[in-house]
Parts: sequence; structure tokens; C-alpha cells
Amino acid sequence: MKTKALLVLPFITLLVLNGCLAEEGVGLYINPKILTVYTGESAFAEITVKNNQAFSDTFSLSIFPPYYQGIIPSLERYSLTLEPQESQTLKIYFEIPECAEETSTSFAITATSRKNENVSDSKNLVLETIRKFGVCIYGASLSKQNLNPGETLTIEVALKNPSESLSQPLNLQTNVLFNREIVKRFDDYFETIEGKTTKIVTHDFEVGKYQTPGFYTVEVLLKDKYG
Repeated sequence: MKTKALLVLPFITLLVLNGCLAEEGVGLYINPKILTVYTGESAFAEITVKNNQAFSDTFSLSIFPPYYQGIIPSLERYSLTLEPQESQTLKIYFEIPECAEETSTSFAITATSRKNENVSDSKNLVLETIRKFGVCIYGASLSKQNLNPGETLTIEVALKNPSESLSQPLNLQTNVLFNREIVKRFDDYFETIEGKTTKIVTHDFEVGKYQTPGFYTVEVLLKDKYG
């Protein structure tokens, strides 16, 4: 039993020393620590990194997880060179997809010395996403964009209800534009869209014999009973 204790003790001592080195060598601070963002919107938090060492150093910054349910956080910079006792502040950005689910996720931001990987500090930022609308436009695709007279354009729009409950009544307006003017309009009405489902809407637009050939675009608008 004494032999086992003597073998374990140096390992524990080494861990303690490394922990002190990590805390004292560099400090990382996040403000705010909890970020609340609505779907379809963006937000940022500030990250301050301080070099507590007696010499200049360059620190690499990383985020984990780098991707979560369509949310990809991005840093203003991924490395910082700091003089002794110098600190710098940068931003971490979050863009929340329109169809993201309501969730609370923790992202770990870590600063690591390039001279000594044992010198590091890591803090967590909690991102809370709140749904702004029940149903969202999950995607829209066109069979082609450059059209000639007599050709047909197929428009496909995907509507998604990420929540568990039924949606309110909805109106979908799909506009075909040429030179920023509406040349064709499609209107669809939905009494409801079931929770956790995706509904595909398809329309065909034929370019008339005497219409101008060229570049056509499509605009999709989704409205609830409140407009």
C-alpha cells in the first residue's frame, strides 16, 4: 500500500502545478456569460485575454463545439500576440438560423499559449436561442434562373415547423420578379402545419412567347394572421 501511494503522489503534484501554471499564465474572461438571441438574429459577446507571464506570447483561440444545430460561432480573431501583462478584447459572433430550435448550449472558448501548450485558460459561454416565429422558410430552390420564352421555371419552397405544437394559420406569397418587378404571384394558405414537420410547396412559371428572356429572381414571403 505504501508503494502505491508513493507512485501516485508525484502525479497528483504534477497536475496541481500544471493547473496553477494554466491559471497564472493566461486569463480569459467573457462578457456576458449568458447570451440570449432570437432565431433569425445575430449577437456577440466580448472575450478578454490577458497575458500574465513575464514575457510576450502568442495565444491561439478555439471554440468547442465549432458547430451546433446550424449555429456556427465565429471569432473576430483566432490568435493574439500579447506583451507581458497586456490584455486585449475581441468579439465572438453568433448568427442564429431562422429555423433553429429553442435550446440552451454551452460553448467553451479556450486560449492556449503557442510557446507552452500547458499555459491555457478556458471559459464557457451559454447561448440561449428563442424562437421568434413558429414556422420558418427552411429553403427555396429554382430549377433555373436564366429563362427564354417558352421555358418553364419550377419553384420549390420548404416550410418547417420546428416546434412540437401545431402552427397558426399561414399565408405564403411567392413572387417571380424580372428587373425588380413582379411578373407572377402565387398565393398559398395553410390552416396549420403540424409540429416537427416540413411542408414542400411547388409552383411552375412559364415564360410567355413574347416575354423578355433574361435573369429571373424569386421572392418568398411568409405571413401569419397578424401580417
